[in-house]
Amino acid sequence: MDISRWISDAAARAPANTAVRFEGGALSYGDLEGRVAALAGVLGDAGAARGDRVAYLGPNCPELLEALFACARLGAIFVPLNARMTAAELRLFVEQASPGVLLAEESFWQAAGECAGPQQIPILRFSLGGRWDGPRVSPGSHVDASSPVLIFFTSGTTGTPKGAVLTHGALIAHAAGTAEVLRMTATDEVLTVTPMFHVAGLNLLTTPALSIGATVTVHRRFDPAAVLAELAQGTVRLLVSPPHMTFELAAHPNWEHTDLGRLRCVMTGGTTVPARALRLLDEPRRRRHPELRPDRGRRQRHAVAHRGGARQEHDRRAPNAAVRRPHRRLLGPHRAARPRR
Repeated sequence: MDISRWISDAAARAPANTAVRFEGGALSYGDLEGRVAALAGVLGDAGAARGDRVAYLGPNCPELLEALFACARLGAIFVPLNARMTAAELRLFVEQASPGVLLAEESFWQAAGECAGPQQIPILRFSLGGRWDGPRVSPGSHVDASSPVLIFFTSGTTGTPKGAVLTHGALIAHAAGTAEVLRMTATDEVLTVTPMFHVAGLNLLTTPALSIGATVTVHRRFDPAAVLAELAQGTVRLLVSPPHMTFELAAHPNWEHTDLGRLRCVMTGGTTVPARALRLLDEPRRRRHPELRPDRGRRQRHAVAHRGGARQEHDRRAPNAAVRRPHRRLLGPHRAARPRR
């Protein structure tokens, strides 16, 4: 199974259900399936095939998710690039990933040309909300769980950044585990404001939500006023909020007047979580409290320990019981995928 079947299956079950909300617009699962199928055709016409890398340079938007699932459908590998970096900084990642195609949102067109030009990589330019004019590609049987589908680059704080290669099976296992632990259902709505070129933005809650037919509301960037306004509407049930985001939200004048009672779960982590950040999210004056789920250094990994029910299950394990982790490989400087030891 490839992960694009999440979308085609949801479209078959409930095509009118909302899949993605973005800047006042919405895509149903039927809409999303049609756009994924057409983009897969566009990428295929551009030469992308099984095992090829397809880089993406652009903001948080529905097109990023469409590109992920279109690559999955082709058996290609999606490589989201850090949209905050300069073209000179991005060249290192482009050289390592060696994509066959670079998909660039129009405001990133110049940067895409500068970082891809030396390798003469074809660039496909798109505008937000634009139409994909390609032959529709349906899910096939040529992709299995061991096939790679996604490359996230590490931060490079201790050396040269490397690409963490994730398989369809890793994303499927992670999505299933997250949905079970967080009791997610198709009626849930997730708010995604962290960058989806990072694992926290794309994989902590976003892909698990889409795997079960839930709704994902995407913000182009993190803006405290916009996030608080979204939460005030009362439809969002799950949110990722690293400590720095929590502090910015709490510093906004609207924080004191925003009811967080409809939030069922807030995931935080990615760094040391100060006690103050937890207190801000769990203030006793709130009528209802979101359940806090610390993300303990997940980064490019998908294994994570949670407080609450999941921790109790771990406590019942035998002291030396092994914990199964999804398959992960690292892409080194010579672009060869190798097992991580």
